[in-house]
Amino acid sequence: MLPLMWRGIIAVTWLVGVMFVSGCGDGSAGESEDTPQPLEQLPGVLIMVGDSIMAGCADSVGQPRADYTRTTAHLVARQGVRVVNLSRSGNSMWNAVSQRAEGGINFTQGGKDGTAVWIMLGVNDFAYRLSTVAQFRERYLTFLGRIEPTPAQKIFCVTPLMSGFDYRQPEAIESATLEDYRQVVRDIAGAGHCALVDTSGWFDAADVHDGCSMPDTLHLGADGHARYAQKLLEQIRGDY
Repeated sequence: MLPLMWRGIIAVTWLVGVMFVSGCGDGSAGESEDTPQPLEQLPGVLIMVGDSIMAGCADSVGQPRADYTRTTAHLVARQGVRVVNLSRSGNSMWNAVSQRAEGGINFTQGGKDGTAVWIMLGVNDFAYRLSTVAQFRERYLTFLGRIEPTPAQKIFCVTPLMSGFDYRQPEAIESATLEDYRQVVRDIAGAGHCALVDTSGWFDAADVHDGCSMPDTLHLGADGHARYAQKLLEQIRGDY
């Protein structure tokens, strides 16, 4: 029999190990040395236009404020890309057009290594009934039309992530779902206005509800941002 003290130490060590394995990771997913690296180069500048999902990192539902140091933008910047994050909580295609958000893109883009413009909007248009599906399409095209083309520029139209909205199936105006807004993005990209990034397969129902990737089933935690950043880097690699 082990002395009582040693039995206590072993028990505590086992408990800590279980907590570590079963808890959330540290947001370093996708950084393994065994991960094959694409040969295409990264752009010199990444301009992100998103909402609160891209603006901050939420570790828990009760977190008082978003953590801005572990976002996708922060993780991508660590790869040597200059990142301009124009994402803000509450952003939508409605206010992107009304507040002329493309001015920020036109002001900050450019560079000899090219510019990638990453647009992920639509959740707030849907959730807060800021745009009907038809209005979302019209405003999206207006927004794209105001972005000044520059050499070695690529514009990525990104579908909103799968989230709790998809599993609760709430109805917005016109009885539309978030999937209807994703389809608008697919159609616009399919018409040649931008490059499509369909994120539908990036997170599944288990990820949405695991408490780590999306603590509130919508906003990304550190694990979620790590996965999203890795996927984003795969998409924006290319010839600039």
